[in-house]
Amino acid sequence: GGTRRVPSWCDRVLRSKLYGGHVERKVETLHYDSCRTVVTSDHKPVMAKFKVRARKQFIFQPKVEMKILIQVHNLMAENVKIADTNGKSDPYLVVHTNFARPVRTECRPNTLNPNWKCQVLRIIPEVGGREYISSEYLYFILYDRDLWPGPDDVLGQTLIPLENYIGTKPTCTEFCVPIYDQGGIEGTLRGMITISHHPVKEIEHLTSGLYKEKFHVNDVVMKPL
Repeated sequence: GGTRRVPSWCDRVLRSKLYGGHVERKVETLHYDSCRTVVTSDHKPVMAKFKVRARKQFIFQPKVEMKILIQVHNLMAENVKIADTNGKSDPYLVVHTNFARPVRTECRPNTLNPNWKCQVLRIIPEVGGREYISSEYLYFILYDRDLWPGPDDVLGQTLIPLENYIGTKPTCTEFCVPIYDQGGIEGTLRGMITISHHPVKEIEHLTSGLYKEKFHVNDVVMKPL
C-alpha cells in the first residue's frame, strides 16, 4: 500500500509510418538495444536507430509559365466500414496534400459502396514544382457524415504516392488501394488520377469557375472544404 517504487523505463520504442504498405518509404530499423549501465530501475531504457527516406526540399518558384493540374475522378469505394445503426454509412471523401487546399466529394447516404463517378476533384498545387510534387502524396480520409453535434466519424484512410503518376507528359492512371482503419483493412478505394500541365492563365480561370472547356473532364468544378 505505502510502497513507493522508482518509475520504470519503457522497454519499447514506438514508431509510425504513413498508411499503405505498398509505399516504398518505410521505416527501417538499423539498431535496437538497451542501456544496461542504468541501474536506477528494474527496467532498462531502450534505444533504437532508424533509416527513413527524406522528403525533397521545397523550392519556391514565383514565376512559372505552366502549372500542374491534378484531377481525381471515377471515384468509388467498396465494403466500407459500418457506422450507423441501420448497418450502413453516409460516406464522403476528403483529399489532403502538403501543397494545396483540401478537396472533398459529396456525401452518399445509406451505403457501404459509395460512388462518386459523376464528380471530379481538381487539385491545383499552390507551392512546389514537378520534382517536389512527385515526392508527395494524396492522402484520402473517408468520413461518415453525422447529424449529431460533433465531428464526423472517420471510416478509414489511405494514401497514394504521386511519384508513380506524375511525369513530363500528361498521364491518366487507374488506382485501387485498400482503406485502412486502426491497423486493419476496411474496404477498397478505386479511381483515376489525371495529371497535366496548363498555362497559368488557364489555371487561374479554372479556379474562378470561368474556364472549363479545355479540360477533358466533366463539368464539375473544384470543391474545397
